[in-house]
Amino acid sequence: MTISCNYHERQTLIPQFTARLLAGAPLVRLVLLDAAGHGDVHLKQNQCDIVLGPVRIVGDSFFRRHILTDHYVCVMDPAHPLARGRIALSAYAKAEHVFITHSGEWQPLYLEALRAKQIEIEPVVSLPNHDSLERIIAGTRLVATIPHHLARAMRGGLHVGALPFRVPVSIDMYWSARTAKSGLHKWARGLLAEEARAYAA
Repeated sequence: MTISCNYHERQTLIPQFTARLLAGAPLVRLVLLDAAGHGDVHLKQNQCDIVLGPVRIVGDSFFRRHILTDHYVCVMDPAHPLARGRIALSAYAKAEHVFITHSGEWQPLYLEALRAKQIEIEPVVSLPNHDSLERIIAGTRLVATIPHHLARAMRGGLHVGALPFRVPVSIDMYWSARTAKSGLHKWARGLLAEEARAYAA
């Protein structure tokens, strides 16, 4: 079974899903692909069975199920001045930002929301993904804007602050007609939906 997803889903949903999948179907082999903006291509070219993420895939032979709604927060070192209280939009805009570029393949949804407010922010540091974010931010004045559930999954060394604006992140699950009627795949999709509900609780 092959799932195309991003760091967010690998940190939040996939660990418990993997344990349950292998407990219930020990002969299954699980392969994870890094979606990085290409989940739709993975599904359309039959490179994966399931796509998870904030993507939109259209077509008559594709199916969608919404499984989780997240929202953005900002993370920073606990000693950062912005960690002391409510963050004003002007202070957020002037902060030293870290951008997660997904290797240049996808742009975070919050940037569009800022542009709608006529605010442009420039990164001080750009990273291809989230994997080293916590260690890079620690001890600096850097601020990163990431999904709330991903911030929850971190080890707890960073301060998590509410943004002065709200942008939802819709995590959907997609699959194609190729696996739509497979008992194994139906069961796996049900497990993913259950894990998403449990994680959001």
